Amino acid sequence: CLLDEKDPKKINPMDLDQWKFYVLATEVLDIKLGAQKTIRLKPMTDLGAKEVKFIELKDAVDRIPPKKDHLTF
Repeated sequence: CLLDEKDPKKINPMDLDQWKFYVLATEVLDIKLGAQKTIRLKPMTDLGAKEVKFIELKDAVDRIPPKKDHLTF
């Protein structure tokens, strides 16, 4: 997730409309990044992370397919 309010005077971490959420299967991160512990936004979206609003977050996570034995890219 990313707190994306640009105006420092308006930043309110409790306002979920100021946040962007990015959904990507953990399996993709594990395969592509191995032991890497951090990632920037651009490489994550390049891997297929989808931006969603908070209200859409549960549905987006639920739509992630079950883990596969092998993924191809």
